Amino acid sequence: MVQIAIANYDLLRLLRKIPFLQNRFIAKIYALNQIKDPKYYNDFLSGIKLNNSIYKTTEPARFEDVNSVLLRIISPSEKHYVHDIAVSNGVVSIELFQALKARNIDFQFAVSDKFSKGYYTGRFLQTVYESDMKPRNFYCIGICLSANSTTAIEQKLYRIMVKRENRIRKKKIKEFSFYHADVLKMLGNGTIHEIKYDVLDSSIENKFTFVRAMNILNRNYFSEDQIVQALLCIKKSMKNNAVFQIGRTHPDGVNRVSFFRKMQDTLSLIEDYNDGSEIKDLIQRLN
Repeated sequence: MVQIAIANYDLLRLLRKIPFLQNRFIAKIYALNQIKDPKYYNDFLSGIKLNNSIYKTTEPARFEDVNSVLLRIISPSEKHYVHDIAVSNGVVSIELFQALKARNIDFQFAVSDKFSKGYYTGRFLQTVYESDMKPRNFYCIGICLSANSTTAIEQKLYRIMVKRENRIRKKKIKEFSFYHADVLKMLGNGTIHEIKYDVLDSSIENKFTFVRAMNILNRNYFSEDQIVQALLCIKKSMKNNAVFQIGRTHPDGVNRVSFFRKMQDTLSLIEDYNDGSEIKDLIQRLN
C-alpha cells in the first residue's frame, strides 16, 4: 500500500479521521516531535525499523507493574542516580520518573539510547538517515519509500534510491530526535538529562545507584559474548549497593524481570518477577 508522508501533524490528524484514508497518510519521520497524541505517535513509530532490526516503539504503561516492584526494592531514604538504558522514544522513562517522584525519592535521572537521533536532507526528494548515516527512508513528492515498503514496485524503487544515495554526497544535513516531544521538553528544561552510552563500550565507573536495561540485552539482538560484555560495562558503572533491573517484555505482553544488587564486585539476585530474566544465567556467570 502506497503511503503519503506529510510534515503537518494537524493535517495528518484530520486525514486519519477519514476511514478510507486512515492508513494512507503518515507523518514524515523528522516531523514526529510535533506529534503529542500517544496513539498517533505509536502508530507512526511502529513503522520505523532501524538498520539494526530494532523498532522504535515503546507503549505507555508498559512497565507499570514492574515499577511497583522496583519501588519495594529501592531505598527511599538515599539520593539516587538513575540510568535508563536504550529508552527508545522515552515514554516509559517519564513514567519511571513520575513513579519515583510520587514516592518523594531524591534522584537524578539520566536516559540513553544509541539511536536517539536521525538526520535528513533535501526538499522535494528527501532522504532520512539513521545515526550511522545509513539511508532509512525516502520521500519523493510525498510518497514514502522505506525498507518496510510492501509492494514489489516500492521495494524496487527503494533499492534504486539506496544505490543512488550511496553515490551522492549530501549537504545541509539537518537533525531530528526519535524521543517523544514530552521527553524533549524534560531534556530541554533539565528535569532529566541524556548521556552518551554504548552498552558494549562504556568507560563510566561507579556512578549510578539504579540501572534499568529493558528489552535491549536480548539474544536475538546480541551474541552471548556481547551480552556478557554489556553486563560487565553496566556493573562497572554501578555504585556499591546499587540496584540493576534487567528483563524483557515477551510476545504475550508479560514482563519477565530480575532485580540484582551490586555487592562489591558481584551482582546478587534480589528478586525475580514473572520467573525472571531469560539471561540471568549470564549474570550469574560474572560472579
